[in-house]
Formats: sequence, C-alpha cells, structure tokens
Amino acid sequence: AIETDDAKITQLQAIIAKIETLESSMANIETLVSKTIITDDLNASQATIDSLNTKLANIDKAIIDIAQIENLETVNAEIENLNAQYIDAVQIDVDNLNAKSATIEQLNTYTLKSEFGKFQNLTAENFETTNASIGSLNANVANINSVLAGNIGTGLLQAIHLTADNVVIDDAVIKSANIESIDTDIVTIGNDN
Repeated sequence: AIETDDAKITQLQAIIAKIETLESSMANIETLVSKTIITDDLNASQATIDSLNTKLANIDKAIIDIAQIENLETVNAEIENLNAQYIDAVQIDVDNLNAKSATIEQLNTYTLKSEFGKFQNLTAENFETTNASIGSLNANVANINSVLAGNIGTGLLQAIHLTADNVVIDDAVIKSANIESIDTDIVTIGNDN
C-alpha cells in the first residue's frame, strides 16, 4: 500500500488499482470499466459504458441497434424503412407513393393516373379540368356553355331554340308548325305518285 499526498510517476504498471478519485488532463486507456470518471480528456480504443448521460456528444459514426429519441433534428437522414404514426412536413418529394387512404386539400398534378391510366371510381364534389377525354358520361345535370359535336342523339328534348343560317334536316316529323314565311322554290306536298 502506498499512501502519499503528492506523487509523480512516469510509468505505473499494476494488476489491480483501486482509485477513489482520478483527475487527469489526458488518459490513454485501451479498456476501461469504471463506475465514476471525472476527466477533461479521454482517449480510449474501447469503452464499455452501461449508461451514458451527456449534454453534448460529437460522434463520427454510430452503430445502434435500438434508439429511442424524443426529439431528432438532422440535416440529412437516409432511412431504409420508416414506420411512423404521424409525419408533419413542409415539403415531401416522393418518387413512388402507395397509400391506402389519402386526404388532400389541394392536388396539383401534371399527370394523374390510376390503374392502367383510368380511374375505376372517381367521386368528387368539385372537379375542374381544362381538357378531358371521356368515353361515356352519365350525368343528371350538365351545364355546358358550348357543344361541338359530330352526332347528337336526344331521348326527350323539352325545349330547343335553334338559330342558324343554314340548317339541313334529312327527315323531320313536325306535328304543329308556326311558320313566318316559306320559300317555295322546292315544295313537295302529298305523294309523288
């Protein structure tokens, strides 16, 4: 046993050393197992620490099996799989998105496709588009400003106001007519027989 108030040792080799308090400006230790360490600078090739409480940690590389982090602030994060209950983000850039349910306040898209480029079911309160190619349209009410059509078939037409410079009708059945004037260049009445 050595008891001293002040000791300067160039080299110390000991199998067992029990030290109550060690204050050091620099220590190079290969393996350290300790309950209490108070040091300004610690250089160790290997350290086994059961619990680490620190205000600041600068780590070049960390391999962690499980991490429970209350608040994480990072500049860049590469995550292979992310399971999250809630994500709040200002902007998300996604190459491929598979979602079971999506609630979107505003959707701006260049191309909107469903399976095979078609919508199997599309329900919308307000649907606005510049161009739409629709194979078949079933609608209760359609408010259309202009109609450009090759053929129009109507089941029951309540009222029509037709204004045109030249109208050609192949065959017409008119039950009653109020005619202001008739040009009689070609008029056929009755049978041609």
